[in-house]
Amino acid sequence: MLGFILLFTRPAYPGTLPELLIYTEIWPPFNYLDDNGNIVGAATDVVRALMNEANVQYSIEIMPWSRAFAKVQGQPNSLIYSIYYTNERAPLFHWLCPMFHSKGVGLFKLRSRKDLQLVSLDDAKSYLIGTIRGGFSREYLIAQGFSEQTNLLISSDEEANVRQLFSRRVDLIIQSPESIAYRLKKMGVATDQIEPVLDSFDNQERQICLAINRESDPILIATLERAFNNIMRDRNTRLIPSLP
Repeated sequence: MLGFILLFTRPAYPGTLPELLIYTEIWPPFNYLDDNGNIVGAATDVVRALMNEANVQYSIEIMPWSRAFAKVQGQPNSLIYSIYYTNERAPLFHWLCPMFHSKGVGLFKLRSRKDLQLVSLDDAKSYLIGTIRGGFSREYLIAQGFSEQTNLLISSDEEANVRQLFSRRVDLIIQSPESIAYRLKKMGVATDQIEPVLDSFDNQERQICLAINRESDPILIATLERAFNNIMRDRNTRLIPSLP
């Protein structure tokens, strides 16, 4: 048993660990593509610093959230970011938390929809909301009594939801203020054409994390956990942003 513990906790050296496959989505300002097609963002900075600290070979692939979420669940030695930690998701992964804290996302509407006014989240049940499969917002809304049969329209990615808002296929979309500004700029649409109708679902601060497949190499997991603790402790001196 002692030999196993020593092996499990020994430092990593080049070539001793498997390559880590990393999946993410477009979720600005945490992870997104710049004008040259490079994967950037505040969380991506953390990931690259983590891989450098752990001395792990890796690749990052960007794809729709539902596909990324499914891939990391079925593929050992893989990681997904940026992901909200929730009690429901807790047993699915090995977690590295938090990279950031967030007050979450809110509901947005077209500014021209003067008829659409909400006081509470329950009021939104009378409208059609665009969300994505496998996303935190869909999970949360279903737990609050929303349904795909009545008031949720599921898309593959958030940009599709924004397009559906402007085409009036949905009444509301779920975004963070930073994300919606990025998506509208990319579409060439003025930000004043939409407005928040509920700033946050529940005003709870949430952890934005990295999640590792539970069947991954145990030495790889231990190495990443140790490296994560190091860079989070020293994030100011490493020039890693505390807030996006």
